Amino acid sequence: MVGQSDYQVEVKEMIFGEGQKPLVRKTAILDSGTSYIAVPHTEIFKLYGGLPTNQCNCQVHNQCVCSCHDLTKYPDLTIIIGDLSITLRPIDYLQYFDDENYGRYCMPQFLSVENTDKILLGDTFLKKVVSVYDLDNHRIGLARNINESTINVEENNGNIFLLPKLSNLLYSLLIGAGMFVVFVGIAKKAKQWRRKVDRYSHLEHSTFKDE
Repeated sequence: MVGQSDYQVEVKEMIFGEGQKPLVRKTAILDSGTSYIAVPHTEIFKLYGGLPTNQCNCQVHNQCVCSCHDLTKYPDLTIIIGDLSITLRPIDYLQYFDDENYGRYCMPQFLSVENTDKILLGDTFLKKVVSVYDLDNHRIGLARNINESTINVEENNGNIFLLPKLSNLLYSLLIGAGMFVVFVGIAKKAKQWRRKVDRYSHLEHSTFKDE
């Protein structure tokens, strides 16, 4: 843990594309309050340099607008912290949008920030790791999140659009199945209680009649 006021670590290097290392030896703040990977505004184009130029336009208000019909054309982004190497695949750092005028497009979850020389590692990075914060001893523990889902983009022809829909469908089916199981369980319990109440009422009625 580099700093004591924030959750800070040292990024040894980022590797983006064919051996490119746009950022090295930078202090990074782990920030769950943002979904982006944010870098100093003076260095944002170093990071954009790893994106395929024939797929992205990075001249739009310091942001990139990209085609994402074939994600196999995009490189992985590897972030090295200490001895831990975390790799983000294109599906991890690209977010897609639908626009009535422009159709479908993607934007990398990279952001430029001013008045700082530090990196912000938001949820785009944090979802790939398990983090433990020991504030008493000013330590942070990081490990790969082995439960984080992985998708073989090549097997899906690089198509990012079907994946979120498929994920949402499976999620809805699981939620629906869970609710059905709970409903059946409640109905079964209610039926058992009704039998007990009927039996108890019958016993009370018989006792009163005998007296």
